[in-house]
Amino acid sequence: SFSKQFHKPQQDKQDTIMGKGAYIRIQNKSTFDVTVELGNIRSVDDVGMTEIQGSIAAGAQLPCEGEDKFGDDNLYQYIEGDNRFFFQKDGYFEFIVQVEGSSPSSLYLKVDNNDWWAEDKSPDADSFVKVVSDVDEEDDQFRIEIRIYNNYQGTSWMGELSEHIAETPLCRVGLPGTHDSGTYQFDKEMGASPDNDLTSTIQDKLDKGRLLGAVTDLILGTIFTRLCQCQDKSFREQLDVGIRYLDLRIAYHEESGKYFTCHGVYCVDMKDAMQEINDFLTDNPKEIVILDVNHLYDMEDHHAGLVDDMLATLGEKVADNREIQATGTVGEFWEKGYQAVILYCGHSCLPDYPGVLWGQGEIRSPWPNVIEAGELHEKLKEQVENHDTNKFFVVQGLLTPDGELIKQEIFDSGGASIKSIATKCSSKVVDWIDEEWKEQPLNIVIVDFFQNCSLVPAVINFNRK
Repeated sequence: SFSKQFHKPQQDKQDTIMGKGAYIRIQNKSTFDVTVELGNIRSVDDVGMTEIQGSIAAGAQLPCEGEDKFGDDNLYQYIEGDNRFFFQKDGYFEFIVQVEGSSPSSLYLKVDNNDWWAEDKSPDADSFVKVVSDVDEEDDQFRIEIRIYNNYQGTSWMGELSEHIAETPLCRVGLPGTHDSGTYQFDKEMGASPDNDLTSTIQDKLDKGRLLGAVTDLILGTIFTRLCQCQDKSFREQLDVGIRYLDLRIAYHEESGKYFTCHGVYCVDMKDAMQEINDFLTDNPKEIVILDVNHLYDMEDHHAGLVDDMLATLGEKVADNREIQATGTVGEFWEKGYQAVILYCGHSCLPDYPGVLWGQGEIRSPWPNVIEAGELHEKLKEQVENHDTNKFFVVQGLLTPDGELIKQEIFDSGGASIKSIATKCSSKVVDWIDEEWKEQPLNIVIVDFFQNCSLVPAVINFNRK
């Protein structure tokens, strides 16, 4: 289904003339010469359409001539919706990318009077390329980046890239990841989790006020959607499309005796999570996943239950750091049958599990803690250029809302959410990977709501350099 990336207040009916403009370019990042055609055009003006069709050599782009609209010496072509339509109807057209001897890859771009957005379509397994899009808005002007990458299957891309990564240390392989990976659902019966003062305070007030259960559930659901949810794909779904780093924040739930991922609320039962992860690794024996257990809550005397279950589920797939380090090559991990690295922040129990629990000293994951994309850019640039390449390293491509802003906006129907804030930076992170950091040694890159940008194919293809 189509999913809008931007939402603005509805205009008055007399103003709903569909004619929103955008600047677009198509970059061929693949190793193949391609031909771009447009099809299924509806309610889109002819302006600029000729300039974004035709042949594109590997490493080249369309348009060949255009405007340096954004001050970065890159050329864009202006396009717009057809302003002859006086009722708000979506206009759209299909990008079709052809490679000789291959099935095509395509996506749809859509427009109305307010927005541009895209629907990426997964190519056939035998398609040589994958076309993806990132739609961004700068100074009330839409910018559309269409990128054509080599097509690697999300379930098996590490094995497919063996000639490029087998001799590369795992800590220098580009790995797409997710922030707060286990926040795609929550258990309303359990209420607030111990990791967030705001949700706990709201839960306490709801309980003291003796609000009806349905009202309480509604409020908690709003809190989850706005403040707590950072992903909307399950662990298996994330891994199946190419994610190889999972950010795990875990709390022990006393009443049930179970362990859950958490982010203000209790989310996913860790027993179920580990089974999904193990099933994926069993099905895909050349794929390696980093499990970063970096926050633990209410665990005191309960580490053993969690760790024992993780190790029992994954078995011999768990890498032993007495035999291999972060600088071990992907090929060496394959030779030993290691598919999972467990980084664990519970220092007190590390001696009880020698080798199989890797301490947090093996990874660097600096939190930017900024709310503006410009500030994020500066912080990440410095980190990427100066990190220790002998340890796992996480680029956190995300913005963090100010606490007071969250409290003010939580019940405002037009208020901020993690998802809306992510749209301000995720596509820019892809730009930085492709343009600014292509000569830098990247490792793990994470974002919120990863499927709303082209992070996965960008990071996977980064490994071909």
